[in-house]
Amino acid sequence: MGTVIAGPWGAGEPPMASAPPPLEIRRRRASLRPRRRWTIIVGSVLLIAASGATAVMLTDGSGHHRAISSAVSQTQYQAEARKIDLDMKGLQAAMDDAAQNNNYAAAYVFMDTLATDLAVFDVKVAGMHFASGMRTDVQAMLTDDAALRSDITSRNRATDAAAAAWLQNMTADFAKAGDAHALVRTDLGLPRNAPEPTQTPVWL
Repeated sequence: MGTVIAGPWGAGEPPMASAPPPLEIRRRRASLRPRRRWTIIVGSVLLIAASGATAVMLTDGSGHHRAISSAVSQTQYQAEARKIDLDMKGLQAAMDDAAQNNNYAAAYVFMDTLATDLAVFDVKVAGMHFASGMRTDVQAMLTDDAALRSDITSRNRATDAAAAAWLQNMTADFAKAGDAHALVRTDLGLPRNAPEPTQTPVWL
């Protein structure tokens, strides 16, 4: 006669299948699933908001989440604007020196660098998804940047007689573009003025 191994149910007795939970409990569990799904969605939105970006989340019939739109974050914008901030500060300093020394040779180098960098920056910014409330300010900034770039690239076509008028117009457009950039920074919750450069621009 073989040895009978006793299990937790008793020696020689087969295991009993656990009975399913009552119908009322099963209904209660099913009713909690949508709540858990919304908890996950809300938690995802809060996590995105904490990272500096905002997003609109939708859930389709299968419960999968789809990101419909995402607004540009402070970090994303600053990564692209950093070079422009350095360029503008450098040009401002060069213009101040030129006004005292009546020699704009160095300032012209800064102008050309700014115009080149603005062309790249504006293309990238135009492709970003800004919140609807600040799109007008962003478009105004791009328009002012275009006017400033046009001033700079037309410098060589200005005659000696028109040089003073050109410089005055370029200076005004430079100030206007600077204000437009400051406004977009404010819209994003950043300080109006860019922080002081912590590194020497590569073109110095």
